[in-house]
Amino acid sequence: MWVIRTYNPTDDELAREHPLENATLHDIEALLGFAPTKLGSTELTKDQWITLAAKYPIWADPGLAYFLDFDADPQPVGRKRRPTTASAR
Repeated sequence: MWVIRTYNPTDDELAREHPLENATLHDIEALLGFAPTKLGSTELTKDQWITLAAKYPIWADPGLAYFLDFDADPQPVGRKRRPTTASAR
């Protein structure tokens, strides 16, 4: 399942997860113009987040960092750290 995870930039803690219900790689590629990897996190720009939010219910979390992830085994939100820049690419 594809999810958008928002992180608080002051402490890099996970704030919220937004599951993209029924989203496929093809759907996301059509919206963003590229295919994100399932093997790592993709940091989203504000424009990319707005594009996804127009199709999927995503809460606005001003000031937070947004990452698109593929979660093969979704779990409830726990205390997770934001991916590093190197792993986000």
